[in-house]
Amino acid sequence: MDPYPPPWSGLRRDLLLKIANLLDSSIDRLRFRGVCYRWRSVLPTPSRRSAPPYPPPWSGLRRDLLLKIANLLDGIDRLRFRGVCYRWRSVLPTPSRRSAPPYPPPWSRRSAPPYSPPWSGLRRDLLLKIANLLDGIDRLRFRGVCYRWRSVLPTPSRRSAPPHPHPWSGLRRDLLLKIANLLDSSIDRLRFRGVCYRWRSVLSTPSRRSAPPSESLKLPFPMAPDPNLNQRRRGKFMLVHSTVYCLQTLYKITDTCKTTECWIIKIEETGEVGEVRLKDPLYRSAKSKALSPRLPKGLNLLDHRVSEITKVYDLQFVANNKKIPAAGCFELFSLRPTRVAVCSKGPDFAVMAIHSYGQLSIWKNDDQEWTSLSNGPGDFYYNDVVCHKGKFYALDYSGITISVDLSKEIAQVTPTLANHRSGDVNFYKRLVSYLGDLFLVDRDPRGSLAGENSDSDDDVLPTYFHVHRLNEDEREWVPVKSLGNTAMFVGEDCTFCVSTQEWDGCKKNCIYYLERFVSRDDANEYQVDREVALFDMEDCSAKLLSRVSDYSKLFWPPPSWVKVVDV
Repeated sequence: MDPYPPPWSGLRRDLLLKIANLLDSSIDRLRFRGVCYRWRSVLPTPSRRSAPPYPPPWSGLRRDLLLKIANLLDGIDRLRFRGVCYRWRSVLPTPSRRSAPPYPPPWSRRSAPPYSPPWSGLRRDLLLKIANLLDGIDRLRFRGVCYRWRSVLPTPSRRSAPPHPHPWSGLRRDLLLKIANLLDSSIDRLRFRGVCYRWRSVLSTPSRRSAPPSESLKLPFPMAPDPNLNQRRRGKFMLVHSTVYCLQTLYKITDTCKTTECWIIKIEETGEVGEVRLKDPLYRSAKSKALSPRLPKGLNLLDHRVSEITKVYDLQFVANNKKIPAAGCFELFSLRPTRVAVCSKGPDFAVMAIHSYGQLSIWKNDDQEWTSLSNGPGDFYYNDVVCHKGKFYALDYSGITISVDLSKEIAQVTPTLANHRSGDVNFYKRLVSYLGDLFLVDRDPRGSLAGENSDSDDDVLPTYFHVHRLNEDEREWVPVKSLGNTAMFVGEDCTFCVSTQEWDGCKKNCIYYLERFVSRDDANEYQVDREVALFDMEDCSAKLLSRVSDYSKLFWPPPSWVKVVDV
């Protein structure tokens, strides 16, 4: 097993490419390639043909420094100075023949010492003057010329010399600031601070008071007039968020049949810095029956390669008066919105929510109360809302889509879906924004087309999905027959897509969703159970994920390479 991996090795490849593009000097690019193998793979190796020959150390002295040295010389020393290299020669003009010394007599050749480089004959007092003008890397170059030059400048002691710096620690501070400004997720900022002391000094420590806005933002209550609400109930909505991550191992997996190569998990940040709560990625509640009781209690994200997929927002009602009776079934639809989306642009920040049987409301950071975008129950029954390209997009049960910008200007984007039948109320339509495109996922629980291309199989579920992509120019939904190398996940409170080429372990051209089963318990009461299922776009068939052996371990159990922390 490899030694403990350093934190900088887990930075995303797209972020490393941005960092590499910021490097303009060759020494910074060499330092970048010297960090680790993963960083080196981003930046190509410079070819030997294009690389200049290794320059001797004295050729790197600055021109202003060479001019100062030349002004100190006279007679034969000026000739020796010009004989060092072309760069030194360009500083000192060629002496004329009139001022040249007489030709040496022939007998002097016999007693002449063996040939020595011209710079080695400079007087010691002159070398001392030169050495006093140098600092930093120039002093090292001076000592590398020859033994005589090295004897003038004492060797720096090991005690006073700093330890050998890692190549990434030499990046300029202004470059580190640019890199830090590109980091938008908390896990990337933690990894950045974990590289070394110099990187940590650029990015301030997150304090508990400076928690993200979603952890401390309180919104007014209620969202709109509702006859189902208890008139005595008072309180606030608190905006909370979770993040869906894909965890990958830092080591090579020898047997992919026994464990998956990636693990998708939803993580909610608590009020304490560094503490998180693990949640099931497709379930809304943290206490879902399927998986949560078996999830690990603690997890060190720095032990894995972590990639952020999406953020999920929710509004939690905080009551002011605890003596009010608990909310009933109908009142709960007003106390807990079904879908929440957040958009921000500069200082502007807005929240949109679907509540009270499909009503739509919006709140901006300078508003005192919510603005209702519905004319009351029965106007439109909205199914989903997302933030796409800086705007809110809301979808109703018939497929009508509207857009709302941060100035609360409403525009209809698309009419009713072409395959929508009058009087048909389908609550399973969802929106997902992925790589600049907006998709509509329409689940048909009747499954009229389910398994049309598959052989008879008792495991096939009566569920079918229609996928559409928004054509913004034609203002219509265009059917999509294949997702290609993409997997889509449709959960209770979020919908997202991932690339199966980047994250092995997810089946391409498929939709992961929750299949519901209605049954009766011993008291003859209806009970709803949910289980993760997989719809294959290629053969139009749906099966429970537990029946698809090659991909059944994407959510449960946790892979063997996950390092659990005892809490």
